[in-house]
Amino acid sequence: MPGDETTNSGTTILPLAFLLPGMKQNQYIFSMLIINRYLLGQDTNFPAVNFNSWNVGAGQHIDVSGNHGRLVYYSIDASKALIPIVSSLIRQIDAASTVLLKNTNSALPLKAPKSIGIIGNDAGSNPNGPNK
Repeated sequence: MPGDETTNSGTTILPLAFLLPGMKQNQYIFSMLIINRYLLGQDTNFPAVNFNSWNVGAGQHIDVSGNHGRLVYYSIDASKALIPIVSSLIRQIDAASTVLLKNTNSALPLKAPKSIGIIGNDAGSNPNGPNK
């Protein structure tokens, strides 16, 4: 890009894209995303994609509905070293970090067993599969 219109220069040129006609707008935004991806080095040192939702048998993903007690996950610290984390610790941290943002009328904690409904388009799994 000419001049000082770069990612970290403080100059914002993206709003100019919305003054362009539709096709040029798409081309401009796409090119800015691609340029910044390479400029910031986001095209290297990433693990290969190992999940294929169209062919589940071909992927190397972890079965999240399986036995979690024996799975080990890895975290990367600042020195780029892999640190093993046992899934029971992950579940403990997950349970401790679940937060409801608003406690209207002091409804929480629940005093007796209550029913909680989860409502919406994404409340359950898709009966037709993940790609339908």
